[in-house]
Amino acid sequence: MYQGRVNRGPHFQEAAESLAGLLTQAEYRVLAGMDHSVVMMASEVVEQAIVQFDSLESKQKGA
Repeated sequence: MYQGRVNRGPHFQEAAESLAGLLTQAEYRVLAGMDHSVVMMASEVVEQAIVQFDSLESKQKGA
């Protein structure tokens, strides 16, 4: 998981997208309205994103 701001310039976002493309079990997502403090200030948002990702991965493995 990469935590960053999309308004910090394109380099970090492009790097995160590229890394997600290289990893076999990765997906690039933006948590709308969130910044790098999301883990401390809105951990339930991160939890929900992880659960959704894990659920998707489980369904794909079962298919």
